[in-house]
Parts: sequence; C-alpha cells; structure tokens
Amino acid sequence: MKIRTIFCVAIAALAACSSPTQSINFQPPAGWIATASLFGFQSWHTADRKQVLILFRLPVAIDPNQAMQHTSINNLQDMTTKKITICGKQPAVLVTGRGTSSQTHSEQDFKMLMTSYNGTTYMAIYARDMGTPVNSEADRAVYALCQRS
Repeated sequence: MKIRTIFCVAIAALAACSSPTQSINFQPPAGWIATASLFGFQSWHTADRKQVLILFRLPVAIDPNQAMQHTSINNLQDMTTKKITICGKQPAVLVTGRGTSSQTHSEQDFKMLMTSYNGTTYMAIYARDMGTPVNSEADRAVYALCQRS
C-alpha cells in the first residue's frame, strides 16, 4: 500500500511540474520574455517589465477572490467580478481592477480569468503599469484558456 501511495504522489508531482500551456490554446505575445515553467506556473513580461502575463494550472478548484489575495498585486481597488463564457461554451470568471505590484511597487491595471476543466483550474493574469497601453496580444491571451482539440 505504501508503494502505491508514493507512486501516486510522484505522478501528481510530475503533472504539476509540466508546462501550464500543454493542454490549452494559450499563446503569449511574441517577443515577451518567458520565465521557466515550474509547478504549473509560468510568466512572460516585456523587456521594460511594465507588463506581465501570468498563467497558472492548479489541480484544484479555486475561488476568484481567494486567488486575487494570493497574487503579487496589493491594495486591490475597483475590483469587479463577472461570469462569462469563453471558447464557445466554457464558463469562466473574469476579474478586473487595479492595485500595486509587490515587485515593482507600481500602480497597475489587471485582468484575471479563471476556468476549470476536469478538476484542473487555469488562471491567466495580465497586469500592466497604469498609463501603459494595452497589448492586444496579451489581452487576447487571457481569454485563450481553451482546451486543445
């Protein structure tokens, strides 16, 4: 019984280590700098670090309000949450607002989208410094949490 438990834990750990983009049609903007994919997390940012795109793949369902409390955006303001549909018929939650980046200490606009497939939650966040124009590719990527066919 112990070997089976160890085997199951090892399989779960390996699944968590794989790229969060492997099962979905998510594409970051061309030319953005990628971080290493680690434990279902990856981010991309512009060279000046005024914009960031973050993708999480989590093996559990998550409440959007709790998720925002665990991001690197502090002093959340003007936050709105609404249920939407993506990828034709996939239910999702969209959260928008502004806050302060804990890394750069700059005021940022953010957009977060969450959806779940078969018990796995995908969460994409696009944050940009106030006054920085929206990057249409990054904005589209947030909504591209569609399963690959």
